[in-house]
Amino acid sequence: MATAYSVRSPRSAGLLMTPDSGGALVGSALSQALGHARIAVLVTDHLGRLQFANHYGEALIGAELRLVGDRLTTADERATPVLRHAIAAAAGPGGRAQEVLVDTIEEASHALRMVVAPLDWPGDQRLAMLMAAEGPPPLDCRRLQSAFDLTPAEARLLSGLIDGHRVADLAARLGIKQTTAKTHLRQLFLKFGESRQADLVRRALTDPALRLALEPANA
Repeated sequence: MATAYSVRSPRSAGLLMTPDSGGALVGSALSQALGHARIAVLVTDHLGRLQFANHYGEALIGAELRLVGDRLTTADERATPVLRHAIAAAAGPGGRAQEVLVDTIEEASHALRMVVAPLDWPGDQRLAMLMAAEGPPPLDCRRLQSAFDLTPAEARLLSGLIDGHRVADLAARLGIKQTTAKTHLRQLFLKFGESRQADLVRRALTDPALRLALEPANA
């Protein structure tokens, strides 16, 4: 019989939790680690039902990836069987990792490539981890500033939040007081219409304007 898991919404950035405290601790630590990863990471079960996505992973949903019900699909429907097969192979017995194209399959040189690999987990739940083969290019704060009409200080703070840093750590890194950093954060909330830090980062990552900030300066 399968172990009972409590599944959090991807928006809560929580991973599957097991009934025992050890499993919960591992799940919490792993979700925090994946949340800070600067590449898109998603976790599904063997049927492709989404269990977790970090901020970069969520940014792909609605762009290169789609959710139909709770199952992960691709924007290019022809690539969905390829993705589903890779997920089943990774989460199945003797899990096998492979790299797949999940978008623009007719132009492989420009396609989004994802590594689909088995994720070992307590109990008999079968999971697959999907990771972007390449991370996004470094954020250009000047372009980030222009894309969202931010001040230089707000752009630096937002860039750091997107990279997964805490406000307190960013204040120390930027050489400003925490109260000043929190003031910049409040201004970002106002400009993006959000009230939670996680929602602010998610909103920025899913905004089309961010693509401009990610493009090389000489593009």
